[in-house]
Amino acid sequence: LCIELERALKSLSADQEFFVISFDTTPHPMFDLPPPRGTFLTAIPKSIRRVRNWLRSLDLGSNTYPASSLAMALVMEPDAIFLLSDCEIMDNTVLELRAYNRVRTENGYEVAVPIHTVLLHSVVGYQ
Repeated sequence: LCIELERALKSLSADQEFFVISFDTTPHPMFDLPPPRGTFLTAIPKSIRRVRNWLRSLDLGSNTYPASSLAMALVMEPDAIFLLSDCEIMDNTVLELRAYNRVRTENGYEVAVPIHTVLLHSVVGYQ
């Protein structure tokens, strides 16, 4: 996961920004600074090295409870969210996203922030 995330961050241009929130049963925002104290970083080598070191310092459990992490990410009003997970979701993430990640339009409701999921090593989470 860390290798793939670092590769993805390196593929960003220097004018793009990112914020990483890791999770198990609770969110773990980058450098333990939740928003608004924690802010987006530009995708420059120094920032990517800081994130790599932070990720390697984490000792995460095996539970998959992303709802509160996604809620934290949505508060930051990003252009997109990338969820890297085994997707063996153990909380009410899907229901919460249906309620909170939408905006009213003339034609009903639309997704407010696109969430791209990346499945990591789980046949169970594929669904």
